Amino acid sequence: MNNNCGTPTSSGCGDCLQLGHILVGCANSIAPCDTGSTLKIPFDCFCFPCTTPVFKILNEASIQYATVVSIDKTGITIRPDGTGGANSKVSIDFFAACDEGTCDVTSDFGSVSIYLKDICEGVPCADGERCNDCSGLCEDITIDLSGQKPSPSGEENTSGFLLN
Repeated sequence: MNNNCGTPTSSGCGDCLQLGHILVGCANSIAPCDTGSTLKIPFDCFCFPCTTPVFKILNEASIQYATVVSIDKTGITIRPDGTGGANSKVSIDFFAACDEGTCDVTSDFGSVSIYLKDICEGVPCADGERCNDCSGLCEDITIDLSGQKPSPSGEENTSGFLLN
């Protein structure tokens, strides 16, 4: 997967922990209703001067449309929760720290934005149909007119004219 980040320098990071922002576009993402699958976004463009950095998700309570399954030096793994739609944005902010038992602790902040896949892109539906974001199949468009609000007086307007 290409994370839209530059290639790390051949000299490495030295003793610096360097994170950043990764953007995963729809084409490299996962479908919003695919709750049985996961998507791993690799951290191959981040620099870690330690073997096992410690991570903390900073906005875990406010993450929408997905849950974080795991996060470590190799990347972050998410699972859609079924509440999003095509092109819904999942935003995750995190903090990492390297503490190798010395007085020097290096740390940095990072983030990932993932746009959920539009599995309907390029699916041609006939007139009167629309593509279902979860199945990718064309379905008949139905309009439910049964949800009429009853009038407070118990009377019903059947004339076809709008009443204020």
